Amino acid sequence: AGRRQGASLLLAACAVLAASFPSAAAWYVHSESYVGKDFFTKWTFFNTQDPSKGHVEYVDYPGAVASKLVGASDDEVFMSADMHSVVDTKKSRRSLRLQSTKTYGAGLFVIKVKHVPTGCGVWPAFWMYGEDSDHKWPAWGEYDIIEGVHKATVVRTALHTNSGCDQSGVIAGKDFSTTWTKGDTKNADNCDVKAQGQFKNQGCSQEGPAASFGAELNLKGGGTWAAEWDPAAGGHFRTWFWPDGSEPEDLRRKEPEISSWGKPYSYFTLKAPACSPSHFQNLRLVFTLNLCGDLAEVHYNESCPEFAKRMSCQELIQKHPETLKDAFWQIRTLDVYMPQLPPNAGPDATAASPRPTTPAPPAPPKPAAAKPATAALPGKPVGVAPPGRPLAVVSPTKPVPPIAKPAAAAQPGKPAAPPAESAVAVPPAKPAAAALPGKPAPPAKPAAATFPGKLPIAGPAPKPPVADLLGKPAPGPVKPAVAAKPAAKPDAIAALPVAAAASTQPAMPPAAVPSEQFTPPPTEPPTTHPPAAPWP
Repeated sequence: AGRRQGASLLLAACAVLAASFPSAAAWYVHSESYVGKDFFTKWTFFNTQDPSKGHVEYVDYPGAVASKLVGASDDEVFMSADMHSVVDTKKSRRSLRLQSTKTYGAGLFVIKVKHVPTGCGVWPAFWMYGEDSDHKWPAWGEYDIIEGVHKATVVRTALHTNSGCDQSGVIAGKDFSTTWTKGDTKNADNCDVKAQGQFKNQGCSQEGPAASFGAELNLKGGGTWAAEWDPAAGGHFRTWFWPDGSEPEDLRRKEPEISSWGKPYSYFTLKAPACSPSHFQNLRLVFTLNLCGDLAEVHYNESCPEFAKRMSCQELIQKHPETLKDAFWQIRTLDVYMPQLPPNAGPDATAASPRPTTPAPPAPPKPAAAKPATAALPGKPVGVAPPGRPLAVVSPTKPVPPIAKPAAAAQPGKPAAPPAESAVAVPPAKPAAAALPGKPAPPAKPAAATFPGKLPIAGPAPKPPVADLLGKPAPGPVKPAVAAKPAAKPDAIAALPVAAAASTQPAMPPAAVPSEQFTPPPTEPPTTHPPAAPWP
């Protein structure tokens, strides 16, 4: 009995000890902000035939500028399809597909969207995929973060792989907060694009929260997605969504604390034997604004019956640009965070180590007797990062804050300079020698002591010129353009005349950025890209 009681006490002690340590999860440091006037220099413009059979003509950067399909300011990016022209029956409508010049192997990707493209015939997506000439899709996998078709009001998040990525062990309501998308005869819980019981190229797919897409999302001001790809520490993909204004405070500070976000709406495991992390490699970020195409055609009749009874999806896209008044993206932020090792990590540490907490700053030392002030050594850093936190990375597009000039040393026989604003008064120094024989000298003024690691305040140095990422001087500040309020939707198909001019169309949201502000981004070479996944 005594041994059993001792064993019970030991187990209880171990449980308490384990609970005192945070669970293993990667912590992230801000790496890059995409949104800005140089946004389009970080992407290639795919301008070959759409592999998903969409009724689109993907244009390059000069074509997008000429057609006023793109615009960028310091705090917003605009991307759209052609919403004004009547298209000849032998041509397709101009639109966009952008792919990041960078590839990734892990990270936290946070996007704040003001407006997503929506409407009959519209198929937008924000996603990631990997491919090169030796690894054709889906050899390096695909991660769809935001996707929807026609008038959908719920986002879908999915993975696409070759065989060997089974998610049937992931439980809805337990591992993620929503539900599996339905396949042909079963839940779409196998990421293999050829999985039995699922639609062709469907992959594994999960539903988003209510009002996470389409017109309902846009009417509420948009929302924020945080997409975590953690192949090492946690072994998973996780995705969260918050309506506009409800995102966590730590995310607004760009210091994400994922452990406080609660259950994600989407979760996929990357743990063997269910699904090896090797299914996903070298992924690029992608924005598409497709029109019709494989996926949209499958749902056209059920999603847009008012149009389907009169014309095909292709005819709608060609002849009725007024129905495309909401076919545009407005992006407020797109930030990338990279997993980091904590400071002083041992050789066996991994990015799974929890984010270290920042200790309280040490108390200032007791003031000592005043001594002549000593000038700071040139090149000495202004401050030191507190233990447990990395030094901040200075953005290449922002000037480095000026370093204050060091205080001049006090000269013999003269009182020290007045204290700086951050100085602390100290007891008076010993009286100086008498100025005249036999007469005492007046008491010396107390010298100013500075806090360790800080310099006296000085006037700001001139700011260096700001250069964009291409090494050219940045243009002057540009006021962000404001999206015009979209026109009212037509009440019925009978009210849809064949458009003869663009005068009835709403004004463009943000104006396109003049081409002279950028060096045109590279154009994506022809390659094979993933086809569409027909949903039920």
